[in-house]
Amino acid sequence: MYNAAYSNYVTIKSASVTIVSFAAQSWAVGTANRTITLTSDQRTALLNAIPPQDCPALQLYCGAADALLASNERFAAAARLRGLPCRFERLPGGHEWGFWDEALGKTIKKWPLGG
Repeated sequence: MYNAAYSNYVTIKSASVTIVSFAAQSWAVGTANRTITLTSDQRTALLNAIPPQDCPALQLYCGAADALLASNERFAAAARLRGLPCRFERLPGGHEWGFWDEALGKTIKKWPLGG
């Protein structure tokens, strides 16, 4: 649990150039929830601020039973519409460890670890 309320600024930079910044993202005293939730306008601004040619490949996973599924599907569709390289995969499960274990395993397998 946290002893104080926090406000944050979410800033995305390329080298020293700020691409987009959002202020006043916060969470409350006594909660362990540190999720930063962007408004629809902020998500749109974020997608529009990233030049498609400079965007790394995005891979999104979400559990089929996750309350955030529809939001994640909309974000992935908006990213693709903008021309950003974005793949979305729905996996079994919800917002829980079983899902995260599977998604993390898939993510690690995609990393170019060399050898």
